[in-house]
Parts: sequence; C-alpha cells; structure tokens
Amino acid sequence: MIEQGGIKEAFFVADKEHSFQEINDCFYKHLTFDILMPAPEIQKIKSSVTQLDYPPHWAGYALASTTFKFGGNPNSLKLFVKRQGEQHNKYNYKSFLTT
Repeated sequence: MIEQGGIKEAFFVADKEHSFQEINDCFYKHLTFDILMPAPEIQKIKSSVTQLDYPPHWAGYALASTTFKFGGNPNSLKLFVKRQGEQHNKYNYKSFLTT
C-alpha cells in the first residue's frame, strides 16, 4: 500500500505485538524499506546477547551488534543489544533487530 502511494523509501519502527517473521519476510521483498523493532524474547537471542563484545560508551552503558537469522530463514538481520549495569551478575539487556 505504501509503494502504491508513491513512497519509494521508508524507515519503519514496530513494536513486539506483531509477528516478526512475517514482517521480516515483507521487508526483504521490499529492499528500499527498512525496519527497527524490539527483538522477540526467544532463547536463541537471550543466550547470544551475553556472549557479545560490549565496548563501553559511558559508565553502566554499552552497545554490541551481530547478525541473526531465524531458524532456516536465509535472510539475516542486524541484532543490536544495549547492556546496562556495572556488575556482571546484574546486567540488563535490551535487544533490537533491523534490516
């Protein structure tokens, strides 16, 4: 619908209330559109965020990124993770996926 309205490029922000796999597939069919949304809280993502390298940006705040694929889906996404906290056992993570 957006392309039919004459918009050729766009950046979308979505929430976790939607099926990410369907949205992901749609954005790979429309390569001039990009999306950013919170990553689903699945075990594959939860376990990977603790293994990333987090360069600190300021006290208690660090960012990391990697690529991510859902199951057998050939499309890879960029996974950005925000880590907050100063003590290893008290870190808080927030993950986002983007095209």
